[in-house]
Amino acid sequence: MLAPERSSGVPGRGAVVSPAPATVSRRRRRVRVDGRAISTFVMALPMLLAFTVFAWWPLLRAGVLSVQHSNLVDTPSFVGLENFREVLADPLLWTAVKNTAWFVFLALVFGFPIPLLLAVMMSELRRNRGLYSALAYLPVVIPPVASILLWQRFFDAFPGYRNVFTSLTATGPFVTMTGFSECSVVELAGPALWAATVRADRVAGWQVYLDTPANREALALPRDDQPSAP
Repeated sequence: MLAPERSSGVPGRGAVVSPAPATVSRRRRRVRVDGRAISTFVMALPMLLAFTVFAWWPLLRAGVLSVQHSNLVDTPSFVGLENFREVLADPLLWTAVKNTAWFVFLALVFGFPIPLLLAVMMSELRRNRGLYSALAYLPVVIPPVASILLWQRFFDAFPGYRNVFTSLTATGPFVTMTGFSECSVVELAGPALWAATVRADRVAGWQVYLDTPANREALALPRDDQPSAP
């Protein structure tokens, strides 16, 4: 029996030739940006900016404020999870949870199936579809219009009414402001004092006083900076 020949590296003489490694050609993929992609991005840019300013940024700020203590006057200070501990220890927490759950239930019942059913019904109409669509949209338009008309009626009753604040003082939870009111009604015009009590970052009380020495002394305000209405 013949012994196998040793590998000599030469083909044909008992040598085992290993195949050469295959070269994988890597091609760089080029991303082409055509005019349609640019126009789509430009059209979506205002929506992205609106979401950033009115949705994402407030959510980010709310997350930052949740770990800070702030009375909206002094510089906020970091408190960690203290705000969450106060909320969990609040006896009104479960009342707020129940009210929120009830509101969510009503919003889901009256805000989703009923509008969907009305939309399907109006889509099947063949006559006066535009009229019924306008009537269905009235509940969205009426509340802000009514609010604007009420404020307009209020300011029409007191033309030129406005409050001008000249100073603000914060001492712990108590915030006091000095200034004057401008109004065509003489009884509502003149120097005034405003006092507010802030508890748990919320205004718990708000009162308006006449700017008199007795009220300034009661509110611990100096007497030498009484403003005069122009």
